Amino acid sequence: MNTDTIRERAFRLWETGKKEKAWQLLLKTLELRPDDRLAGRKCAEILKSLHRFEDILKLCASFLNLKPDDIEIKKSLKRLKTG
Repeated sequence: MNTDTIRERAFRLWETGKKEKAWQLLLKTLELRPDDRLAGRKCAEILKSLHRFEDILKLCASFLNLKPDDIEIKKSLKRLKTG
């Protein structure tokens, strides 16, 4: 199964309220393609809904290690850190 298929399946799970299962699939996607921005953003959305803010910070930091010039992720990380 390719990363696009895994990601789309995770999105469908998210839409049906299966957040934990969706998150697990998105993590698999990020293992295969750590720079997958869509998977990363949805992962952050799921983590936010689960009030797992420390995990969101780690996710954003990991993404910025791969793409340090990503302005949107930098802004999101700053907002999370400042509350």
